[in-house]
Amino acid sequence: MALLNAGYWPTTYWPSRYWEPNYWPKYGVPAVQPSTGFPLRHPPTRLKPRPPLNREVLILFKQYLELKLGEQND
Repeated sequence: MALLNAGYWPTTYWPSRYWEPNYWPKYGVPAVQPSTGFPLRHPPTRLKPRPPLNREVLILFKQYLELKLGEQND
């Protein structure tokens, strides 16, 4: 497990400033952006369940569909 210890490696293999964000830009790696505190992509919003329609509305809707389908068959 000595290989995982940063102190085991000479500075040519594991530089002492390895974990500093400002160390990497000189090697062409972009600087670390500060965290915004929330994920970049928000989870999709879930639709709230709606209460069922009134019985009268359902009856009227059924009659409407029956009339429309009857007109199409003629």
